[in-house]
Amino acid sequence: MALLGIVLFTVFGPMQASSNIFYANACSVTYRSMEFNLGIHLVFLYQRHPTLAVVLRRLVGKAQYFIMLFFVTVWWSEVGRPVTHTTQTTCLRLYYRNPCLLDHHAFFVRGCLIAVVLLLATDTAAHEHLDREMRLVQITSTAMVFCWPVCIAVKLVLDVTFGSVVIAASRAVVAVLCVSILLLLSFLYTTLLQPSLIKEIVHRLTRPAPPPDSPDTQPP
Repeated sequence: MALLGIVLFTVFGPMQASSNIFYANACSVTYRSMEFNLGIHLVFLYQRHPTLAVVLRRLVGKAQYFIMLFFVTVWWSEVGRPVTHTTQTTCLRLYYRNPCLLDHHAFFVRGCLIAVVLLLATDTAAHEHLDREMRLVQITSTAMVFCWPVCIAVKLVLDVTFGSVVIAASRAVVAVLCVSILLLLSFLYTTLLQPSLIKEIVHRLTRPAPPPDSPDTQPP
């Protein structure tokens, strides 16, 4: 049902290109819940239908490099692409403050495709790789949380240092630089700072309460 809903939203968007239905679908809780349910069901396959999960993993494992190459090629071709004026009167965008899209063919299905590939390519059945995969998930989750402020800060520093004209002409290099700095900061935060914060929070939450006759509980 989640997959059928995603396909329906994808097809219905281009059919109503003159309206804001594409933006409304991309920002709606209903559509994002469909994506979330699809991912949960794929993870659930490992326990409920292991044979089917193994078959899907083998199929995705053989095609994942071609799919990744396709997505990298599409994304890289869009970096630094100038905005052209068209006769289209409605601005199609995924999120607020995003630039207008020239087209939106199969945007939703494409996003779900790469998510499914990344999810099935992870060998969750192998216990010896589970710790490494969990650390990778922690780093990527941290990177997703801090993506916007880190990239904005890097862009601001580069604009002040080299000028906005030079940075605008080197958007491909700036994109790679932002991702590298983001992953590095996420790795340092997850490895060094986060364990200390968790330890301190757990210590404060599990600290026993002082006895009733102690000076800490006496009224002033």
